[in-house]
Amino acid sequence: MNILGTKGLWYFFLIVCLASCGGDKDLSTICSVDVDENLANNPPRILDSKCFRKTTMDQFCPTHKSLKRNHKIFLVDTTDGLNTFAQDYVDSLLDYETTLKQSIEPYTRISLINLNDKETSVGFKPLGSICRPRTGTIDTSWGADVAHKSEGQQFVQGQFNNKFAAPILGLKKILAESTKAQSTLLFEYIRSLTSMPKYKFTKNDYQRRELIIFSDLMQYSEKFKFIKICTPTRKNCANFENFYKNTSSYNKSYMNEIKPDLSESTFVEIHHIQNEAVRKSKLEPQLKAFWIGFFKWAGVKEENIKYILLVDSS
Repeated sequence: MNILGTKGLWYFFLIVCLASCGGDKDLSTICSVDVDENLANNPPRILDSKCFRKTTMDQFCPTHKSLKRNHKIFLVDTTDGLNTFAQDYVDSLLDYETTLKQSIEPYTRISLINLNDKETSVGFKPLGSICRPRTGTIDTSWGADVAHKSEGQQFVQGQFNNKFAAPILGLKKILAESTKAQSTLLFEYIRSLTSMPKYKFTKNDYQRRELIIFSDLMQYSEKFKFIKICTPTRKNCANFENFYKNTSSYNKSYMNEIKPDLSESTFVEIHHIQNEAVRKSKLEPQLKAFWIGFFKWAGVKEENIKYILLVDSS
């Protein structure tokens, strides 16, 4: 009886182990290998619901690290409000066809941040943060988007349109209604985004991080004001490396404090709006060099930094 009891107990633990110990491996395969084992699909076409989060806003966000490939943050500066020119440009940045559908691969997390001093730099919340589901169509660059034979094409398309595209596009109305602010907390917001786990934008969250900034780049906070620290005649902000080397110990300490936690796998895209405030300051050429140098100092490769100047003559 003792032997049979021992064997019975051993078989019991073996069955439990086969059911649970191998579970992680099976789930890892399910969540990282294309459902049809089609190696041409990159990223793979994943259908199993266990590979995605359950909450409403995160229902298309992958749980397995192999699918956590991209997080793209749109940081929109509304401290001067958004006039018609700015609204139209933000609309183009978040365009349905060219951006949400064609430029962003499946499973990518998209976050939209309203940079305004109505919320503190450590307590602000994204207007929205949601992962891109598959489109269910054949007209994108990713084979993973194509509806599988086991799915309903209209159902997959409906998820993309109704639960992803519509909420993201709807947030543009909130941006358009933003009122002017007293501070422009660029440094502070970027620091928080890259260092606080709640924004899912740290180096441990996604393989590739993309930061898209729409701003006049005129940092204006209690600790650092471009219009007071930088001068057009001395051009003391035209080179970040020289600025950092020669600035006061107070400014240097501040820069060290707000240095973003970025890396060589980070991509930064700066859409610099030359508005009335920038023209009056006469700092536009310095701002370009300063910010590119700033992101290089923070760990981003220069070839991963894209700068676009927008002239707002309104």
